Amino acid sequence: MFKIVRIPQQSLVIEQGENELMEIERSCFFPEVQEAWESKKKLLQSAISCFFAYVDGKIVGEAYTITKNAIREGNAYQKDQENFNHLISMMTDRDVYLCSFGVLPHYNGKGIGRALISNIIVDTFDKGYVMGYAYAHEAVAEHICKKFHGKIISEHTNWFGAEKTRVLYKIG
Repeated sequence: MFKIVRIPQQSLVIEQGENELMEIERSCFFPEVQEAWESKKKLLQSAISCFFAYVDGKIVGEAYTITKNAIREGNAYQKDQENFNHLISMMTDRDVYLCSFGVLPHYNGKGIGRALISNIIVDTFDKGYVMGYAYAHEAVAEHICKKFHGKIISEHTNWFGAEKTRVLYKIG
């Protein structure tokens, strides 16, 4: 059984969860877009909405959104400023970017991802924002768009040299 917990911006849980959060980072994202701990912590502390998934007291999943102004703090922005500047230009002040969404592979298929996304959407709307944009693997983006009535905005082949398509999608 898992538990989804909303994490406040300046929570000690962020600092204390470094090892588990970095395990998610290494397991769910290819090296070119992985965050170093200091930049990840900064993004988490600036998050509009942040949720962690726990199983037996261990963080096994995360999802957090940031404003367009915070996007420039991430490693992915530094590696692909052209695409991220285009994304930023499409966003309004009410849109958010799903900066990170990951569940440890061992816990996939158990409803944790769906619960994280559901919570992040509701919390984002409750705060007056629109659950906006995200990049994901093609299959993940299609699945999320189907479940949450999103739409594919663009496809990026060989994104960061990963030889797989990444899809920019929007929910809301």
